[in-house]
Amino acid sequence: MKPYRTTPFTSGRLAMQHDDDAEGIESVREQIREFVLDAFMYGAAPEELDDDASFLETGIMDSTGIMELVMFLEEEFDFKVQDTEMVPENLDSVDNLCQYLSKKGVPA
Repeated sequence: MKPYRTTPFTSGRLAMQHDDDAEGIESVREQIREFVLDAFMYGAAPEELDDDASFLETGIMDSTGIMELVMFLEEEFDFKVQDTEMVPENLDSVDNLCQYLSKKGVPA
């Protein structure tokens, strides 16, 4: 069994990511969900965040929030988000983020 690691962006919640791909898929999704809930939805219940809902259209984030999200992604998953990649197709929902991270080689 591979070791677990905790994430720094959980604001009191303990998110654990297993390095095994099968468990990593949901772990990455959960890390993203917890970051969005903690940083932008201030105490909302997890079921209030739909994975396919647009962050911008629903008012969860504005352009400054997207920049904070980008910083989280770069720090948490250790890669650089290129300027050309900062588009809604990559960053505007939990589902889009998971697909984008998968393209970047992160098991999401």
